[in-house]
Amino acid sequence: MKVGDIVKYYFPSPEDENKKYILAIISFISDSKLVLDCEDGTCMMISPKNYDRLELVRSLVPNESVLVA
Repeated sequence: MKVGDIVKYYFPSPEDENKKYILAIISFISDSKLVLDCEDGTCMMISPKNYDRLELVRSLVPNESVLVA
């Protein structure tokens, strides 16, 4: 995954069974965290131990401006 990718982040223990995940765009990646700009306008920091909760939805192909699944 890379900056600009669209991902789903699955919540560990969702309070609302209808809201198990949130869509977001990866805005920053480092060795110690990944930052998501979420669809609801919030910003979320994810630690490496929770990277397994991310699912890639769409990725921006290098050198192209078209999104692919």
